[in-house]
Amino acid sequence: MLRRHAREDSQFQRLADQSVVFDTHYIGSLPCIPARRDMHTGRLNFLHRSWGPLEPYDNSFPAMMREARIHTHLASDHYHYFEDGGWSYHTRYSTWDFVRGQESDA
Repeated sequence: MLRRHAREDSQFQRLADQSVVFDTHYIGSLPCIPARRDMHTGRLNFLHRSWGPLEPYDNSFPAMMREARIHTHLASDHYHYFEDGGWSYHTRYSTWDFVRGQESDA
């Protein structure tokens, strides 16, 4: 078992060595949708604006990357993101995948 953990640690270290690492990131909103808005916009806003979609005026980090021709991708198991009138988070990415079988999805 120790060999497996050491191997996983070395794989994570190799990934970190080839990546940009953010050592100090603090999320201000623990509920899932407000936390996603925090991560998209960089604004800590749960106390004055909680659950709901991104607004048209929200500058979304994935959308800005896409506009700079950097490929972004979302993999989500939340079917309500993709429903008509849904939360619109997936539309900010270049591509997205929906993983079936979560929440109440049969």
